[in-house]
Amino acid sequence: MIVYCDCVLAVTELHSMPVGTPEFMAPEMFDGHYDESVDVYAFGMCLLEMSTSEYPYKECTYFAQIMKRVIAVSRGPFAGP
Repeated sequence: MIVYCDCVLAVTELHSMPVGTPEFMAPEMFDGHYDESVDVYAFGMCLLEMSTSEYPYKECTYFAQIMKRVIAVSRGPFAGP
């Protein structure tokens, strides 16, 4: 059994842009306002992957598709525009 954790709170010094595995990135990271709580989200995504044996957002091919899905899910079905 292999267990890993993808901590996505890495920031490049040059541009202050978040870097990490898009499938494990919290919605806050896409708008640039985040803190250490995004690591909890990433850990939850790791737990989800381990419990389902499926990679998150495997149906998405490009970064933009993943970003769109993550943001849409984070707003919920009753959120406004």
